Amino acid sequence: KQWNQRRERAAPAAAPAGGDTLGELHKRMLFLTEAAEKAKEQGNGSKARRMMRLIDQHQQFVKDVKARKPIDISAIPDLPGFEPVPVPAYMQARPAAAPQPTPGKRPAPAAPQTSVKDQLKQSAADKNLEILLTRQAEYKQEALKLYKEGDQVGAKKHLAQAKGFDQMIEACKKGLPVDLSKIPPSLSAPPEKRVLSRQNTLPHMSGDVIDMGPSSGDVEEIYNQLVSDLDHQIELCKANAQTFQKLGDLQSAKHYAQLFQNQSKDLANLKGIYKQKKGLPPYRYEGCKFPILKCSPELSDREAEVVIVRALNIPVPQGWKPDDLKVYVSWEFTIQDKTAKGTTKTYKGGINPDIFEQFRVDIGDRSSRSFARAIKRGSCKFTAYYERGFLKKPGELGCGTVKLADWENLAEIHEATTLLDGRKQTATKVEVKLKIREPVGGAQCEFAEMKWLVIGRSGHAPTNPQPSLSVPKQGRGRGASPGIRRRQ
Repeated sequence: KQWNQRRERAAPAAAPAGGDTLGELHKRMLFLTEAAEKAKEQGNGSKARRMMRLIDQHQQFVKDVKARKPIDISAIPDLPGFEPVPVPAYMQARPAAAPQPTPGKRPAPAAPQTSVKDQLKQSAADKNLEILLTRQAEYKQEALKLYKEGDQVGAKKHLAQAKGFDQMIEACKKGLPVDLSKIPPSLSAPPEKRVLSRQNTLPHMSGDVIDMGPSSGDVEEIYNQLVSDLDHQIELCKANAQTFQKLGDLQSAKHYAQLFQNQSKDLANLKGIYKQKKGLPPYRYEGCKFPILKCSPELSDREAEVVIVRALNIPVPQGWKPDDLKVYVSWEFTIQDKTAKGTTKTYKGGINPDIFEQFRVDIGDRSSRSFARAIKRGSCKFTAYYERGFLKKPGELGCGTVKLADWENLAEIHEATTLLDGRKQTATKVEVKLKIREPVGGAQCEFAEMKWLVIGRSGHAPTNPQPSLSVPKQGRGRGASPGIRRRQ
C-alpha cells in the first residue's frame, strides 16, 4: 500500500505556478520509481531503499514549490541523464549572510555539506545487512534442499542456523554495530584443511632404552633378527620418503631419504663386522613413535580408486563342487550426481576367490564445500554373481553397499561388506577398498609405537638439544642414527 501511494504521488499532475519546475521534478520521480521497482525485482533491497529516500526528498520539493516556498538549489541532487531543475529566481532561497567575526574570537567552522556521491554510496550498515540477509537465505535454501532429499537432521540444523541471523539483522536495521566474524561461514566457500606441521612428520625418540637385546645365545640367530629389524626400518624410511616426495613436501622427503641412507649404512656395517667374524657391534632398542602418513599419493585430487580384493563364503549350489564356481563382482559408484560402473573378470578359486582388481573413477572438484556434504550421502554398491552354465543367466549372490562418509577422516575405507539377498542377510561378503588421495579434512599422520634398533656404542644415545630440519653427519659406530628428533 505504501509503495502504491508513492507511485501515485510520482504521477504527473496539472501544476500551477512553477510548472517547468514541477514537470522536471515529476520526471525525476518517475525515473526513481522505475529504478526502485527494478531493484526490488532483482532483490537489491539496499538500492531500492536509496531510491525511496530520493523519492521522498523530491516529494518535499514538490510541496515547497506548490506552497511557493523558497528552495535551496544546492539541496536538489543531480541525477544521471537529467538537466538541473529550473527554479525561478523568486523561489530560490537566498544564502544566509555570513556572521561578522567578533574581535578576539575565531569564526566557527562551517558545517561540511554532504555531496550527492556520499548520499548514493552504500553505507556500512547496508553492506552488513545485505551480507546477513544473503547468508541467511543461503542456509534456508540448503535446509529446504536437505529436507527434500530426506535428510531431516541436516535440514533442522541448517534451519536453526538460519534463524540465528534474526537478532543480528534486527540490530543492523537499528543502526547498531554487528560482528560479522561470528556468523556461520558461507556454504559456497571451500572447506578448511588441516595442515600437518613439521613436528608431526618426524619420528619421536623417547631416549629410553627399553631393550638391550639378549646377552647370550646363538650369534647367528641374533644377527638374523638384527638384519630383519634394520630391513623393516629401512622400508619404513623409504616409504615415507616416497610418500612425502609425491605430496610435494620436499623437506620431509629429504629428511627421510637421509635417514634411509643412515639405516642402510648401519646394515652394511653390521654385515661387514659379522662377515669378518668379529662378533656383533653394540646395539640396543629405544622407544620410538614413527609417523605413518594416511594417504594415497598415487591418486590425483579428482580421482578415487575402487579395489575389489576378494569374495568370501560363496555358497555352493546343490550338486556343485567348490572348484566349479566361477564368480565375478560388479560395482556402481555414486557421488555428486555422478555414477560410474564396472565389472571384474570371472575368477575360480573355491568359496573364497581372490580378485584384487582396481578401478579409477572421477569424483569431481573435491575442494568445494559441496563435496564434503556429498560424501555423507555417496555410496558404492557391490553385487556378486556366479555363472550357472552355457546360455544361462548368471545367478545373483547378493548386493552390499559401502558408505563414503569415512572419507572425512580417512584416505582409505577398507571393509568387508555383507551381501543382502533382498532384505535377508547372507553369509557372503566382499572385501573392498575405497581410496582417495587424502582425507577431506586434510592429511593425517598416525604414530606407530615400536622398538627402534640403534647400532652403536652402549649406553644412552646423545639427545639433540634443539631438533633441526638438517640431518647431522653420522659417526661410524657412534650412538643412534641421526635424523630422528628426540623428546626434550
